[in-house]
Amino acid sequence: MGGEHVLVITMDAYGPEDIDIYIPPKAAPEVLAFIDKYEKWESLAKERGDMISKDIGDVPNFTGFRLKAKFHSGNEKHHYLVLQQCVWPCGLSDGDLSQYYDLEQAKNLKSLVSDYMSGDIHPLDEDEVYQ
Repeated sequence: MGGEHVLVITMDAYGPEDIDIYIPPKAAPEVLAFIDKYEKWESLAKERGDMISKDIGDVPNFTGFRLKAKFHSGNEKHHYLVLQQCVWPCGLSDGDLSQYYDLEQAKNLKSLVSDYMSGDIHPLDEDEVYQ
């Protein structure tokens, strides 16, 4: 197989369509940094009882597309990492194509992205499996 392998994260969304985000190898380190910042802010917001919505950062993932990360509080005790794949600049016209992660889910995502970066996740070789 040729070309660059991309990690695709599919989230079962409310409604008829799932929501996908794409993480190419060059974006993976930034995504890990976003998750680290979310974990730090989540701890701080819980400790202080704060409710905030704040951009964490963004990274290009394909030509014309970016992956945007935000921190969003549902209330004083529940805070989310929000990932949105969009045409830059991200805005309301992109619809709600966001994935929301609580702390446990963000840690699982971090592990998955780390495994992807280390080569522990292997792409499907369709030609070999389906002969």
